[in-house]
Amino acid sequence: MTALRALIIDDEPPAHDLLRTMLSQLDDIEIVGESGDGGDAVMQIEKTRPDVVFLDIQMPEGSGFDVVRALAPGALPAVVFVTAFDQYALRAFEVNALDYLLKPYDKERLGAAVNRVRTIMARPRPDRDAENQRVLHLLATVRMGGGAVAASRDQGG
Repeated sequence: MTALRALIIDDEPPAHDLLRTMLSQLDDIEIVGESGDGGDAVMQIEKTRPDVVFLDIQMPEGSGFDVVRALAPGALPAVVFVTAFDQYALRAFEVNALDYLLKPYDKERLGAAVNRVRTIMARPRPDRDAENQRVLHLLATVRMGGGAVAASRDQGG
């Protein structure tokens, strides 16, 4: 199996270091670069051409979403957002992120995210896009269901 080339973009040194350590303990992962800000991230992605980027959302010099927008669609590697904020999950999948990990990281959850990246990257490109659309549909369904539950509670529950 070819090693998965990973790039870490995170401005929080403890989280950055922990992610590097956890990824280095997984089989067939090669960390090809690291950065701590959104401004440098685009250059690092273009320079290292990683298979996957573990990308924080709130950073100096541009957010993770700014990084994704700045890259041409064909130049965008698989993206796994790594953040302390759960409110960006739907938006992350709208920009075709393959996964969304909340800090602090869990070893099993990180391993599952890496396996998901490997599985989806092994598919032809149209299959990857279809998987992203399926996830978006599920998230939208959950979001609508959550709103209905909140409304019914407000109306007398």
